[in-house]
Amino acid sequence: MNPIVTLLFGHWAADFLLQSEAMALRKSTSIKWLTYHVLVYTIVLSLFSLFLLTWKLALLFAGINGILHWLT
Repeated sequence: MNPIVTLLFGHWAADFLLQSEAMALRKSTSIKWLTYHVLVYTIVLSLFSLFLLTWKLALLFAGINGILHWLT
C-alpha cells in the first residue's frame, strides 16, 4: 500500500473511527477528554507507522504528531 494512503487511513481510523461520542463532544472543553482522544490517536498512528518506519521512527513520528494534535 502507498505510504501516504497508509498514513491517511491511520489518521482517519484514529481521529474519527475510534473516537467515542464522549471524546467528540467533550474534547474541545475538557483537557481530560482531549488527552484521551490524543492518546488513542497517537497509539493507533504508531501502529500504522510501524508498517512504514522502524519502531523508533514510528514512535517519534506518532509522538510528535500526537503533541501537535493535542496543541491544535
